[in-house]
Amino acid sequence: MKRVTEVQKIECTFEFFCPQKWEDLEPIREGVRYCETCFSDVFLCSTQYEVDKARALRQCIAIEQVTQLIFMGVPSRSSYDDAKMETLPESVIDSLIKEADQLYASRKKSWP
Repeated sequence: MKRVTEVQKIECTFEFFCPQKWEDLEPIREGVRYCETCFSDVFLCSTQYEVDKARALRQCIAIEQVTQLIFMGVPSRSSYDDAKMETLPESVIDSLIKEADQLYASRKKSWP
């Protein structure tokens, strides 16, 4: 049985990286919390569209990351032309490794 699944990547460069944690902020309504440090609402974004909208409105955001396994299986290559397949550029690989290291470090801090 084949299932088409799209995993969305969110791209965002922060001009300010907040040291606060989403869990520690005061809930205002679903997807919005209040930061008492900078006195502003923080909006939870789970899609690129939400990030782009918040950027346009100059809103403070938190980006939701999926932390549990959702799908397992072997991706179908039927939609790709093997002749056009390329390896990832070194800069992309370095960026992915850095992102994974940062995620690991942040998770390690919260372990008992």
